[in-house]
Amino acid sequence: MKTNVEVIDPSGIIIKVEADFPERPDYREIAEFVRHHIGKDEEIERVRVFWDGKYTDMFVAECGKLALTTRGPLPLNPRATEIYLNNTRVHAPHLLDPDAPGIAGRAVLFDRPVWF
Repeated sequence: MKTNVEVIDPSGIIIKVEADFPERPDYREIAEFVRHHIGKDEEIERVRVFWDGKYTDMFVAECGKLALTTRGPLPLNPRATEIYLNNTRVHAPHLLDPDAPGIAGRAVLFDRPVWF
């Protein structure tokens, strides 16, 4: 199944990729693809996001802002943080926390849910 993916760099550069995944990919397939884009040794974390009018999946480095990553702390990613906070902004703006943690490092945004 063709799946559109955006690799969002902290610099603001967005790399658009078309990937071919099964309708319900397994963890190994997802992890291999995501690590190729954010760092092969990084632990990854799935973030369910509401973006472009639908719920979908974004993956990030699990400890991106901490010194626990293989490369040390990663830079804040403003675009990925905007996407991360969008669900609250749209559905519960009164709960939006100005001190909410941001997304650091590269993020991989899928145009559909891939984590089941």
